[in-house]
Amino acid sequence: MEPWKLHAVLHFIIPVILFVLSLLYIQELSLMERFIAIFIGAFLPDIDHLIYLKYIKFRSFKEFLVFNIKSDRERRGFLIFHNIYFIIILLILVPIIMFFNLFLSLLLLAFLIHLIFDFFEDRIILNTSVHWRKIRK
Repeated sequence: MEPWKLHAVLHFIIPVILFVLSLLYIQELSLMERFIAIFIGAFLPDIDHLIYLKYIKFRSFKEFLVFNIKSDRERRGFLIFHNIYFIIILLILVPIIMFFNLFLSLLLLAFLIHLIFDFFEDRIILNTSVHWRKIRK
């Protein structure tokens, strides 16, 4: 399987796994609350890819998606969420927020897992993570 296809499939499977785990360990939230928190949290990190709309004129939404899935492995733009600093912030915040707001902590946990997955995927596919330490503008 091509790396970009595996990337897309795993970005769907990981939230599903987290949702199933939430069913086992979290009783305080309804099914809909879990679903919303996990799936928004899992896909929200990629909102920073919208920065490319400022620099590149895409002919269609499909072309934009293909660009982000296939071509964005070098992280050439300023991606506010895709960096080590943001991962560290989330690693600190998630356990703290868990005591105050379970919904938000589940959303941020899904967000964090997405970023960690992206980081390790880049380490394996690109064999580098140097672009994760740089915040480029």
